[in-house]
Amino acid sequence: MPGRFTRCSEEITAPVEDSDSVSRGFSRSLASELTWEIDRAISAVRAHGRRHSFETYPRMDVLVDVEGEPDAIEVGIEAIGLRGWMFTSERLPISSTVPLRA
Repeated sequence: MPGRFTRCSEEITAPVEDSDSVSRGFSRSLASELTWEIDRAISAVRAHGRRHSFETYPRMDVLVDVEGEPDAIEVGIEAIGLRGWMFTSERLPISSTVPLRA
């Protein structure tokens, strides 16, 4: 059974040399067009059965993502100095977000 702060989803990743070509290919195959893009900086660390990623978007707070088994996630959340009540797998209303500064 997933833990309190666990979201289960399968992710598929693959390295690409030309992300613009891949993006255009997806758009063509879906009969869609790119309407906007966003730049972000990501740093990720794997440790003790979990993955921490820190994503920085322009004009936004830092997004912290902790992935792994439920117990590892709980320990990972505390390891970065936050408490579990601050995390959820659900989208939060804007008024209840907790800002994190790099």
